[in-house]
Amino acid sequence: VGALGVVMANTDTLMLGWFMAAEAVGFYSAALRPVQLFYFLPAILSVSVFPVLSRLAGTNPAQFRKIFETVLLSTFCVSLPILAGGLALSREVIQFLFGSAYLGATTAFIILLFTVITNFPASPLVNGIFAHGKQKYYAIALGLGALGNVALNFILIPIYGIAGAAIGTLVAQALSYGFMWCVMERIAPFTLFRRLPRILFSALCMAFAVWGMKVFGLHILIIMP
Repeated sequence: VGALGVVMANTDTLMLGWFMAAEAVGFYSAALRPVQLFYFLPAILSVSVFPVLSRLAGTNPAQFRKIFETVLLSTFCVSLPILAGGLALSREVIQFLFGSAYLGATTAFIILLFTVITNFPASPLVNGIFAHGKQKYYAIALGLGALGNVALNFILIPIYGIAGAAIGTLVAQALSYGFMWCVMERIAPFTLFRRLPRILFSALCMAFAVWGMKVFGLHILIIMP
């Protein structure tokens, strides 16, 4: 599992180095690093809740489902605003962090921002699977993602460059974590989507406010908080 995780994390940069010049690798790394920083947030939350899920998995399915749904929903409470705000400020974020010379990374950054929607729910899904002793499904999911990422990179990078690498990562994560979602629904059925519209509506309102502040010329350090 650890080896497959390394493959998932580093395939894009390695294969970009095969197909394209060093400049493309630099642009992609600039697009990827800010997004990867967000990946730690759901991991911290999930680690703190895992002992409770592990205790309830075999003794109190109803309480397990309640806590699991709450944790899973909380990942969308964070990831949807990150996505909405990041899309509204994508160009400004790249320029602020790396300078105007790296604006070529903006398109890849926009695509990679969508991985927060696939990556954030993954941590509680993994913990739920582990709590029920079904670790083999996690290995299968990472295998699907790693192989899918390699295959998609071979197809997309020569055509679309760093945008192709970003699309490959997004699709591979969706395949891997979508598999885990289906497995978890079979192990311990849960319901979530009926509670998402309010979060989505709030995120859209926030994105509109961010866009308005950007139009009025406010600095990104004022807008982002």
